[in-house]
Amino acid sequence: MAENRKSDNLLKRNFRAEKPLSKCVTDVTEINGSDGKLYVSLKEAA
Repeated sequence: MAENRKSDNLLKRNFRAEKPLSKCVTDVTEINGSDGKLYVSLKEAA
């Protein structure tokens, strides 16, 4: 099994952006299915 890694907190919870799409964040969820793994990711643009 792969080791989990925590990314650096580059935004430091400052989600306000001066220009559209200059700060984009995502979260990836791994779901075990009957025929393999499914990865789900939603993107939020600030």
